[in-house]
Amino acid sequence: MRSTFVVLHTLCNISTDNHYYEKFEDGTINDITDEIPFDIPDNWIFMRLYSVANVYTGNSISETEKTKKYTNLSGGFNFIATKDVSFENTIDYSNGIKIPFNETKFKIAPAFSTLMCVEGGSVGRKIGYLNEDVCFGNKLASINSYCINKKYIYYLFQSQYIRDFIKENMTGIIGGISINKLKQFIVPIPTLNEQIRIINKLENILPKINAYNKTYIQLNTLNDSYKEDLKKSILQYAIQGKLVKQNPNDESADKLIERILEEKRQLMKDKKIKKENLSIIYKDTDNQFYEKFDDGTINNITDEIPFEIPQNWCWTRLRNIGTLQTGTTPTTARKDYFGRDVPFIKPGDIFYNKIIYDNEGLTFEGAEHSRMVDKESILMVCIGGSIGKAYFVDRKVCFNQQINAITPLTLDYKYLYYIMISEYFFKFLKNNSGGTATPIINKSLWGELLIPIAPINEQNKISNKINNIINYIETAE
Repeated sequence: MRSTFVVLHTLCNISTDNHYYEKFEDGTINDITDEIPFDIPDNWIFMRLYSVANVYTGNSISETEKTKKYTNLSGGFNFIATKDVSFENTIDYSNGIKIPFNETKFKIAPAFSTLMCVEGGSVGRKIGYLNEDVCFGNKLASINSYCINKKYIYYLFQSQYIRDFIKENMTGIIGGISINKLKQFIVPIPTLNEQIRIINKLENILPKINAYNKTYIQLNTLNDSYKEDLKKSILQYAIQGKLVKQNPNDESADKLIERILEEKRQLMKDKKIKKENLSIIYKDTDNQFYEKFDDGTINNITDEIPFEIPQNWCWTRLRNIGTLQTGTTPTTARKDYFGRDVPFIKPGDIFYNKIIYDNEGLTFEGAEHSRMVDKESILMVCIGGSIGKAYFVDRKVCFNQQINAITPLTLDYKYLYYIMISEYFFKFLKNNSGGTATPIINKSLWGELLIPIAPINEQNKISNKINNIINYIETAE
């Protein structure tokens, strides 16, 4: 390769036509005006990186070889891999991997040179300045300048200018920049004294910029999270009976549960739903909580009660207060089952503030071979990474087998929905979702969830107040 000794800038000896030229040692001169990134002062010059620095990658070592030959040695060069260079420009020398001083097959990056990642997701983003000689990995490049200040190169390689150059020249499936391409990088070079002044200035202001950036990130994180944290607090207050004032004239929740259970027993009697062993939960004079079933069984469940609730509230199981179903998908072999008559809800259609109904849908005949629920039912994803995602429907829908549904009886469905998106409910899911690699909560286990029931008038007040507060939070700047 021809060696570039200088890239002359405008009004220098080669030309006065406002063009930039590159002159090689063999006398060749090329017009490279289109490559020049920006104007520089008259006493600066541009040069190719390979003319002012040694640029090369390190050596790869397999994990087996690292463990067998280079781990926990008492002496040698520290071996630096990509993971040891941080996004904050620090280098960790204490990974336990050392290369013996007498090993000759490993390349060495000398102290005061710059290491930069040149392959993968961290390319151009992980950059460090060495304070000792090291051996290093093949995804890192050593940039060791020999005629300009080494720290000037280190700071230059943290600039947007080099990032833009890397972005424009990246290749390969996993992304990277070749060493040959990197060597062609055009370096703006001030006088030596000005290089030192630039370094001193940067080292004076960068700590302040970094401190500001840290504070800025923390503030943005707080701005991003405070709304969700506030909503969680509001929901927890609500389900503990602390959000609205208690009205002693309201009918107690015990009476409401009695009516709901009678309604469900009648549905069983009419064979509209399967027979279940329903239960009531009460607090006895011994300050213990008991669950009494229709078959006469009584269990002490004091240890299950998660928190205190107001005196005129009560606890019940989710299965007692509505009809629970898990969805199903009609056979896809029957194309006539699929159309747009009845929305067919899948996990991807459910969000925490809406349900998407504009989907493939089922024909009425197809809906007969699926599971259908009425409006004001709550759908919850019961499997996978979106487990617990829930919302209520405003029309009749069918839904697939990855979704559980509850159609509440004589309850404010929005009140129940807010319980089911509370931190309390997600803790229940976390503690009870079974399965192997994929979390899952089946309908029976879901039905065992303890629900704090407020009097019906208070449920309406709670759901209205939560709705107003959440709307205010989400629209607040």
